[in-house]
Amino acid sequence: MTWPFENDTGTIVKKLARRSLASEKRRNLMVVIAVALAAFLISFAAILSVSVAQIQRNQVADTYEAVFTGVEASDVAALKDLPELARVGEYYLLGQEHSEQGYNASYVYCDSDMIHIARSQMELVKGELPVRANEVAVSEYFLSAYGSNAKIGERVRLDTESFQGDYIVTGILSNVGEKEVNVCAIAVSKAALTQWAGFDPAGYRAYVHFQNAEQLSQEVMTSCCREIAARYGLPHVGMNSSYFAYASKSIDFAATGGVAALVLIGGYVVIQSIFRISIQDKIQSYGQLRTIGATSKQIRRIVKRESRRPGSVGISLGVLLGVLGGLLLFPRGFHGAYYGMAVLLTVLAC
Repeated sequence: MTWPFENDTGTIVKKLARRSLASEKRRNLMVVIAVALAAFLISFAAILSVSVAQIQRNQVADTYEAVFTGVEASDVAALKDLPELARVGEYYLLGQEHSEQGYNASYVYCDSDMIHIARSQMELVKGELPVRANEVAVSEYFLSAYGSNAKIGERVRLDTESFQGDYIVTGILSNVGEKEVNVCAIAVSKAALTQWAGFDPAGYRAYVHFQNAEQLSQEVMTSCCREIAARYGLPHVGMNSSYFAYASKSIDFAATGGVAALVLIGGYVVIQSIFRISIQDKIQSYGQLRTIGATSKQIRRIVKRESRRPGSVGISLGVLLGVLGGLLLFPRGFHGAYYGMAVLLTVLAC
């Protein structure tokens, strides 16, 4: 701001700042690197917190809040008719059996609702779930390692105790961590399940997802599940603790604040040292400016203008690298609003 009767020296200050920037390329590069590193560390720490929380939310979003165990197929059908439940997944775990080929087969039965609920652990990536007794849905790992890369509609051979012979592949599953433990997920049909020697009619599990679950508290859903269990004489209901832990979890920037404080302290010391050395080298030039009439305020304005440009470039570069790093490492944790908040906090801090 130029006060009355004061000469407007803004143009001269800008020219002097530009000339100083042009003559101090090495210093400017060091400042850009220091600021970019600080901005990158702060933004990456913030985006890390945001991404982890979002990934945890995605794992429980639209999945299930409670599970009824030890129920019969008729009980599952009754639960599916309840208006307060948006989805009910029917599931039966047959167990693991060792194959003569060397792998362990994990046999399960599930319906389409259950596949949707359990999609973060087991996903039907292609085809359909089996319907007939001689049909199966198998994992990609099983097909590549033990199924001769069979396609949908082709036959694979099972050689475990309960399931032996040729089965038609109707679907391909993607199951988490199979290769590491050499366990192959195999989904059988309900027809095959009921013919299985170990079948227990009361061995089903029903995974339930409430209508408008986001507006309901854990206490309300727990009370509702207990009332449903009492009404239908169901033996046991358990609540999904992971859902309630992650669904309402807020973004924790406390750890990010600690990282930011350390980074800012270190960055402040480095950048101040760079500018202090630069100013010491230019004391004679500043003295000449004072001799020809420049005020201390004008010289400070020159130095500030010199710092703004490399500072802005460094902040922009560091934030961009932090965002790209977060997207590359945690693509499933992206959330536009939270990323924007992380970027804004980083810019304000820097």
